Amino acid sequence: MTIRNKLESTRTVPVLYGGRFMLRVSLQTKILGLVLSLIFLITLLLSGIYMYLAAEQVERQTGQLALQVSKTVSLMPAIHQAFLLDDPSKVIQPLAEKIRKEVGAEFIVIGNKEGIRYSHPIASRIGKKMVGGDNEKALELGEFYTSKAVGTLGPSLRGKSPIFDSKGHVIGIVSVGFLLDDVKAKIWAKAVKVSYVALGVLLIGILGSIMLARNIRRDTFGLECNCFENNPY
Repeated sequence: MTIRNKLESTRTVPVLYGGRFMLRVSLQTKILGLVLSLIFLITLLLSGIYMYLAAEQVERQTGQLALQVSKTVSLMPAIHQAFLLDDPSKVIQPLAEKIRKEVGAEFIVIGNKEGIRYSHPIASRIGKKMVGGDNEKALELGEFYTSKAVGTLGPSLRGKSPIFDSKGHVIGIVSVGFLLDDVKAKIWAKAVKVSYVALGVLLIGILGSIMLARNIRRDTFGLECNCFENNPY
């Protein structure tokens, strides 16, 4: 029996084995399938991990920005002086709106200790009570923090800062917010970019796998050993 008789073509053909026909997969196909599967799984895993970390980063950075802006506003002398006026909103509203537009926030709401608004992107809501139920830690405990709540403009990520008078007493609150829909849009934009990169990696992997399989086939002269199928032991 010659070597060629012991070797078969790498094409996938049905083979009679144990009294029934079985599909014999060529070595080239097995290698191609294995490498592509590994590349797909690794790309999917790395993309998922990256997106999880990116989503956390976007949310964290947005929350830090909201908190930092609220702290800055709460320490502004003009805000403190406005609280001494009969109608603080005349000074606070235009100042808050100017800052809101500069930082790209959805809202900057400033209120007194009772939670009554002195500023709001919708001017008709000035003088009404703030909503969301997340002002207690700032107004009662004097804490700086971030929170998620549903307000009149929708679900938002907020930075909360108390406003102190010269004696250290809490006299008001600053709430700076970014809509969660906008945060999700930023995360989605990152996801699209990652998808393009992942698709590129998969295409390169497919091409590399095909080249590898062809090289192996060429190195084996396009033939594949089938000795084990002919040997009952």
